Amino acid sequence: MLRDVQVPFFPSSTHCLAWSEDGELAITAGEYVHILVPNRRAGSQTSNAKSKGSWVHVRIRTNLFTFKEWPLQEPASFKDFSIGEEQSISLVTALAWSPQGLAKHHRSVLAVLTSNLVLSLWESRPNPAEETSWRRALIVNDAIANYLKSQRIPELTLRKRKRVRAVAWAQSYVVSGKAAGPYLLAVSNDYHEITFLRVTSPYGKQTMDKPHWTVSVVGHYSEGLPGERLRFGSTRDLAWGTWSIERGNLITSLSYRNDGYTTTLECSLDVNNALHHELAFHVSILSKVKQDTPFFHPATSRHLQGSPDDGRMLETHDQAEYTDAPWDLITDLASVGSPKDDSRYLFVARHILPLEILKQTESTGRSKPTQCRGISTLKKRISECRDRFAAEHGLGKSTLIKTWGVATWNGYIAACFTLHPSEMVEYIIASAEYSTLVFSHVDLEDMATHQTSRASQKQHFQWETLLRLTSPPTAHGSALDLLLNSPLSSKHTKINDPLSARILYAAACATALLWDPNRSDRLTNAQTALQELQRLKNIDLNPELTYLASLQASPTLDPDTVINTLNTAMHSRSNQQHLASPPTPLLLETCHIPGCAEAIVWVNLTSARCARGHPWHRCTLTFLTIQEPGISKYCERCGREYLNEDMLFEKENVNDASTGTDTITSENSNDESLARKLYDTFTTCIFCGGKFVG
Repeated sequence: MLRDVQVPFFPSSTHCLAWSEDGELAITAGEYVHILVPNRRAGSQTSNAKSKGSWVHVRIRTNLFTFKEWPLQEPASFKDFSIGEEQSISLVTALAWSPQGLAKHHRSVLAVLTSNLVLSLWESRPNPAEETSWRRALIVNDAIANYLKSQRIPELTLRKRKRVRAVAWAQSYVVSGKAAGPYLLAVSNDYHEITFLRVTSPYGKQTMDKPHWTVSVVGHYSEGLPGERLRFGSTRDLAWGTWSIERGNLITSLSYRNDGYTTTLECSLDVNNALHHELAFHVSILSKVKQDTPFFHPATSRHLQGSPDDGRMLETHDQAEYTDAPWDLITDLASVGSPKDDSRYLFVARHILPLEILKQTESTGRSKPTQCRGISTLKKRISECRDRFAAEHGLGKSTLIKTWGVATWNGYIAACFTLHPSEMVEYIIASAEYSTLVFSHVDLEDMATHQTSRASQKQHFQWETLLRLTSPPTAHGSALDLLLNSPLSSKHTKINDPLSARILYAAACATALLWDPNRSDRLTNAQTALQELQRLKNIDLNPELTYLASLQASPTLDPDTVINTLNTAMHSRSNQQHLASPPTPLLLETCHIPGCAEAIVWVNLTSARCARGHPWHRCTLTFLTIQEPGISKYCERCGREYLNEDMLFEKENVNDASTGTDTITSENSNDESLARKLYDTFTTCIFCGGKFVG
C-alpha cells in the first residue's frame, strides 16, 4: 500500500528528497542521510534491517571523516576569515543519485554534499538494506584540489575554490536500451566556476584493471578572468540535458543560473573514446540570457530544475500572473514529460502554501495550473495528517504545514512535510521531531486527457505487486544462447581461460537437459562450441560430441534416460581427468569436501550431487556448482542464487597465476573472456530482472 511514512527528524535542507533509478529514496537528515530502500522481500537478505511495510529504513552518518579522508582544517587568516569547513558541523545540504551501473551490482551511487562544502560519494556493498554495507567511496574535493594545484593556484585561493556549492550528475548515454558511456559529475564553487569530473568504479568492465574508485577532472569552465570572484552569490543550480550524437561526437548541455542570468554550456566528447580512460571533453558556451522578470522573486532565485530532455531551466516566475496567494519560497520542483505532446508537468512544492502542478508548453515556455488526481490525493493525505496533529495538540486550525521536498519516480510522487503550530512560539526537543512522507500514483496519460482511469488509482508500489517470473526454459535459454554462440560469433571472445572453458562445458551439458522449441538448434551450437574448445585446449571431447549428436538424432528420449546417459559420460570424463598424463584441464567439476573429490553429476539445471551423494546448488547463470560459503549473491526479489563474479574472478586469477595459464583479464582490451562477457550481459536476475545483493 502507498502508506504514509514517518521519520524521526526534521529535514536539514529544502530539496530534501532524492529518488534513485532503483527506487531508493534518500532524505537529508542533519548529520545523517535517511534512506528508504524498497522492501522487495528478499527473505533473510534483509533480516538485519528494520523493515516497516513497503520500506526498509537505513540511516547512515555522513558527517564523520577520518584524518586521511579530510585532514583537520586550520582557521583561515583574519583577512580571509570564513565559517566554512573549519567550523561547520557538516550537516547534509544536498543529495544526488548517479545513473545506474556505477556501483556494485549495477546500482547507483549517492552523492552527499555537507555544509562544510565537502562532496562525498557513498556506495552500498553488498546490500543497500543493511546499514553496515554503506561506506564512503571517495571525496570529490580532493580531485578538484589536485587539478587546481596543476594550474599553480595559490594555496589560500585553492582552499576556497575546491569547495563545492552544487552538484549534478550527467544522464546516462543509452545504447541499445542499456546505459553506456562515462559517468560525469558537474560541481560549482563560489568563484562561479563549473568543474566537470569523471567517476570510475572498480566494478565496470572498462575499469576492471583499476581496483579502486577514481575521480578525475575532464573539463573546467569559468566566467570572467581566471581567479576573479564575482560579486553576486554562487552558482547553486545545475541541470544536465540528454546525450545526442552530432558530427561523430556525443553532445549534451549543462545549464546553470547566477547573477540573474541563465547560462547554457555545450559539452562534447569523441564518441570513439567515450569509454576510454583518457577522455577528450570539450566545453563551450551556447547562450547567456538575462531573466526577464523585473523583481526579485523567491521562486526564481531559490530553486530551478533541468528538463531531462534538453537541460532547459524549468522556472515558475510567472506565478504572480495567475494566483493571488502571497509569494512563498519554492522548496523543490520535480518535472515529468507528457506522453501526448511536447509539454511538461511541473510539481511545485512551496514551503507553506499547498502543492501545485503546472503544465509548461515547449512552444510558448509558459506555465499554467492544471489538475492531477495524484496531487489531489497527496493534498488529501497531508490534510488528514494536519487534522490528526491538530487534534493531538489541541491546536484547532492553528496548524502550519511546511513542505521540504518533492520527488517523482516511475509514475509515483512523494512529498516530505513537517507540522507546526502557527500562532505561537514552538519549542520542541530533538527526540520529538518527525517528518512525514506521503505518496501517490501519477498517471500522465490521464493528466493529458483529463480523465481518471483505474491505473491512476494504484494503491501499491511496483515491488509489492505479484512477482512475474520468466519461464525456466526462456530464462536458462537466454544464458545458454549467449554462452554457445559467443565463441563463434565474436573472434574477440576468449574461451581458453580455465573458468570460461568450465562454463562452456557446463553449458553444453545443460543444453541436454533443457527442453524447449529451440532444443535442436541449441544442441547443434553446443557441438560446434565444444569442437572449438577441443581445438583450442587440445582435449578429446569426442564422447561428449557423440552424446549430443545422439540426443539430436533421438528427440523423443525421456528425461530420465537423458540424465542417466549424461552422468555416465560425466564419470568417463572424470576418469580421463584423473588418469591422463599429463593431466587434462579440469572441465568437469569435482566435490570439494575433504576426502571426496568425486565427479559432480547432474540432477537438473539447478541441483547437482557428487558420486558419494553430497548435494550442491548450481549457479543460475553459469550452471557451475556453489561449493563454498560467501561466494554467491542472491536476487533481491525471487531469491535465486548466483556465483558472485568478483570473488569468482579473483579466485580464478590467483589460480591461473600460480599455474601460468591465461587469466580472465587480458592485456588486449579488445579481447574479453566468455565468463566476463556473460556477467557483463546479465547484470540482473534472468528470471525476474531483480537486482543482486551479497
